[in-house]
Amino acid sequence: MAVRLLLIDDNLDQITITKRALKEWPHEAIDFAMSAQEGLQKLSAQPYSLVLSDYRLPDMSGVEVLRQ
Repeated sequence: MAVRLLLIDDNLDQITITKRALKEWPHEAIDFAMSAQEGLQKLSAQPYSLVLSDYRLPDMSGVEVLRQ
């Protein structure tokens, strides 16, 4: 089963590490967003199977992102 994953994190190094760790995991795509607003825009544009969000984002908390 192909999975679309969205990573929301304002730290590009952390995104790179996570993408590398998931390299062997079967997925269709791993997209990333550098802010909560960008993540919410991507979520409204297409469906994702899984969202991983940093807890501390510059514009809102990861919990607030997931609630929305």
